[in-house]
Amino acid sequence: MRTANNALVRAYNENRVRQALLRLRETTRQRLALETGLSQMTVSTVIAALMAGGEVEQVGSAPSEGGRPSARYRYRGEQHKGAVLFTYQRKGKTYVCLRVYDLFGDLWYREEQFFDEIRMDSFDQMLEQAFRKTTGIRALTIGLPAHVWGGEVLYCDHPALTGGGLVRRCTAQLGVPVRLLNDVNAATLGYVQRRPPRQRKELTAGFYFTTRFGPGMGLVVGQELWEGHRSFVGEFHGVPSGPSWLQIDYRDRDSVREAVTDALQFACGMAGPDRAVLYGEVFWPGAAEEIAKGLDQRFHREYGLELEVVEDPEEDYEEGMKVSVLREVKQQLFGDHGEE
Repeated sequence: MRTANNALVRAYNENRVRQALLRLRETTRQRLALETGLSQMTVSTVIAALMAGGEVEQVGSAPSEGGRPSARYRYRGEQHKGAVLFTYQRKGKTYVCLRVYDLFGDLWYREEQFFDEIRMDSFDQMLEQAFRKTTGIRALTIGLPAHVWGGEVLYCDHPALTGGGLVRRCTAQLGVPVRLLNDVNAATLGYVQRRPPRQRKELTAGFYFTTRFGPGMGLVVGQELWEGHRSFVGEFHGVPSGPSWLQIDYRDRDSVREAVTDALQFACGMAGPDRAVLYGEVFWPGAAEEIAKGLDQRFHREYGLELEVVEDPEEDYEEGMKVSVLREVKQQLFGDHGEE
């Protein structure tokens, strides 16, 4: 039992130092002790172990103020990377983005292409080139306008991707774990990252409204996705009542306001989010305030939903994809101790 406890303590201490180094990138043992609350002796022991494993390197000394110069240590976060590929609609075509990030979140590779049609082999050339030009990629996450569960695409705006063929194909060709992620889930996860720390502990709902397809919703509890049974959270095509989204006149603000308020009322009544973000080009200046007011009237002015409209989800979408794949890489490398 004592051996097991000692191993847990070592793992905890290593994680504290590792997370501080990832955040600071380069620092001294004294600073690490202040950041982690660990003793300098413990920090020295952890640093020695991380250096032996190749995670950390010494990079000179800090300026001295009369005493012995303090050694500086750098985390080698560029050794390990994660790749993301994600799609969305732009200018009537499918826009495909590919990014590669290291453990610091720094961008190492990027590429974008337009496609008239998405087939099972559409991503092959982009991915092969990224993996050939960038070393150390350990995981790939693919973002799609799709209902995904595990390695299966249950429903997708790109019908050719339905089934498990995409994950099997990419895994066989690239030799790394491949995860699928719904586009609205990714955007909502990304949106939470730019909220104040207090709000990152609450429940956030994200909605994406387009003129070509029905809406989707993502839920993030704290900083974790809540996808529900077989990822059915946010699949509005399974809701028995509500507007026919493809028949709405999106030029008519009253129609849009009513339909969006219906969707929000349903989500608030079932899940009770603290705040929501509405993505899409269908909104107008002041839409968030109008919709929030109408929604509050339906809840007898007792709800007070914090609501924001973001026309283009790309920034949040990309951030959510990055967060997701780097969590996967850290899980591979460090197990359950990869995140604070």
